[in-house]
Amino acid sequence: MITLIYDANFELIVFLVPIVGLHNVYCILYTVFMITNRTHLRTDVTTEILQRLGDTRLAIGRINESELAEELGISRTPLREALVVMEQRGLIDSAMGRGFIVRPLHREEASELYPLLAVLEPMALRLGFDGVRRSASELRDVVHGMQKTGHADDLLKLSQRWGIVLLAHCPNVRLRRFVEDLHRLAARYERAALERGFPVGSALVKHLAIVDAIEVGDVDDACKLLGETWQDCLAALLQWLPMAETRAQSGRNAR
Repeated sequence: MITLIYDANFELIVFLVPIVGLHNVYCILYTVFMITNRTHLRTDVTTEILQRLGDTRLAIGRINESELAEELGISRTPLREALVVMEQRGLIDSAMGRGFIVRPLHREEASELYPLLAVLEPMALRLGFDGVRRSASELRDVVHGMQKTGHADDLLKLSQRWGIVLLAHCPNVRLRRFVEDLHRLAARYERAALERGFPVGSALVKHLAIVDAIEVGDVDDACKLLGETWQDCLAALLQWLPMAETRAQSGRNAR
């Protein structure tokens, strides 16, 4: 017997096939190949949509699935599967009769998001501190890159790299993935903050202090400073972020 198990987000397929000839083996392998390709496609689509969400190419309001599928050069089926995954992860919303919706930026979400990052990212850093310490020079290079650019897109890419390095050595996979999703949600707020003149210079002073603490092995100080950076970001955001719309208002604006 050949036992072949394939596990994906939406299906668990188990084949128990006796070896009765090359044709059967070919059919099994072809089926697995098609399923694997479909899963990879969904993952690629999700990654592209997340990128568009972070850089605001995916506008606030109802997502036009037909237009987005055409832009991505795919059918609506893998697109919808990717959107379902994103909704399950809390990255977008859905509403009966209106499909999937990109939420507006608002105080309530930021007030939940940034305190979580202030606690969980330092936790991930602490768990993987030895590995991050070996990457301290890369973190310093990232901060120096931020100091040299004033372009929002470049700053956000470097900020993303900063987060990747901090999380790369965390052994808790669930924690790492959750913080990565929080980063994706925060990217929209970071872009908006930069457009409103967020004081990047003072933030980078604290980033360099984090690198200094990592280099000397002071995990407590590094984690403390890292948490403070998220609290500082939240304080700046709350100076201008509006309150969340009511469900009725959100529904009218999504039409």
